[in-house]
Amino acid sequence: MPQQSPYDLITARHYAAYRPPLHAMILKNCLQDKAPYRKGLDIGCGTGHSTMALLNYCRQLVGLDPSPDMIQNAQTHPRIQYVLAHAGQTGLAENSFDLITFVGSLFYAKSQAVVDEICRIGADGASVLVYDFEVLLEALYAAWGMKLPVEETEYDHALNFSGLKTPGLQQGFSGADQLSAQCCPAGAFAFVRSKRASGICTQVRASRSLAFAGAAS
Repeated sequence: MPQQSPYDLITARHYAAYRPPLHAMILKNCLQDKAPYRKGLDIGCGTGHSTMALLNYCRQLVGLDPSPDMIQNAQTHPRIQYVLAHAGQTGLAENSFDLITFVGSLFYAKSQAVVDEICRIGADGASVLVYDFEVLLEALYAAWGMKLPVEETEYDHALNFSGLKTPGLQQGFSGADQLSAQCCPAGAFAFVRSKRASGICTQVRASRSLAFAGAAS
């Protein structure tokens, strides 16, 4: 049996405690005109923040993640079932979900196997929503009289299914929004709000893309 990764456990606890609660704001922009979904699947659910935010849109939910530590630390709810599995081989039944989401997880999961799997488990016409966000800290650093450090990363917040074979997916919309978040989670953001930058509103750039499974002719 493989040893448990201490990095996974530390990351899971960090996500559970400090992940910014921005999902509801983004989902309102993406799904406000959609009818309630029968069953939703949140792929790469982490500790369940993004899954919990879907309760306003889905009658039943499944949160899926390949990390045992993420699942163990996930927020529980009677309408949510958590499943330990990889996105390309979920083990879930065919045509089961009318909403499938990737929230900051497609960068790690993107593959042809994942596209094929969501087309298999998605009901005809299912919505496939990909979204991510980045907190823009320039204004907060400026309030401290500091310069935001530049970090080079390959991570792409605006990643979608481009470059893969997607005959079973029909593109809906894609784009980006800049949101203003007044509420802050515990930790560093709470310190910023209460101490030196109480009048500054945190800015968030949200990238989003919507497709429909089984809707292509």
